[in-house]
Amino acid sequence: MGIPLAMVFLPLILLLNVDGASGEKLRSTPVNQELRPAFHFRPQKNWMNDPNAPMYYKGWYHLFYQYNPEDAVWGHIVWAHSVSHDLINWVPLEPAIRPSIKADKYGCWSGSATMLLDGTPAILYTGIIKKVKGSNYQVQNLAYPKNRSDPLLREWIKPAVNPVILPEPKMNKTLFRDPTTAWRADGLWHVLVGSREGSTHGIAYHYQSRDFKRWARVR
Repeated sequence: MGIPLAMVFLPLILLLNVDGASGEKLRSTPVNQELRPAFHFRPQKNWMNDPNAPMYYKGWYHLFYQYNPEDAVWGHIVWAHSVSHDLINWVPLEPAIRPSIKADKYGCWSGSATMLLDGTPAILYTGIIKKVKGSNYQVQNLAYPKNRSDPLLREWIKPAVNPVILPEPKMNKTLFRDPTTAWRADGLWHVLVGSREGSTHGIAYHYQSRDFKRWARVR
């Protein structure tokens, strides 16, 4: 019988130097509970699910994930954000993306990150634009870092063009989510959005764009 991993490793506390000029320090999350995983990421409390948009940027690994800041059950979903130098010791930051515009008023659901041609990370994510009788109406939104020079990417802005992808009239508006990381082909950006056709068939809709803001479905 193996020894539980959390019993083997001592509490992990590490001071990480963020900016040598300012001397700013961040403290990683301590692990000192017998049944709490030491190397598998989890927040200090409350609900988490899908990891979103992992990236390496200016010396830091970034992990965003679906999170409920209010309770240990699903709901009130935001994009929580933690950073690491080694993928073991993680520093929690303030949520990167939370409901703040009409196009994500009822939740900021899963999505992906893409590095644009100039090196700017861009996030496409699903926003819940309205709720009707328990159904969540979904659109796709865009966010950019407020300050590209910040290695921690602590603030994100949502351009006025949002939502950038909307479901068409005959699409399932309550199952239209999870945009992929985009790729380049033929001078255009391409992305897939998951949905369902009918009652049983999953489908991925293909969109393309020249500027990452205006998207059209590929017919």
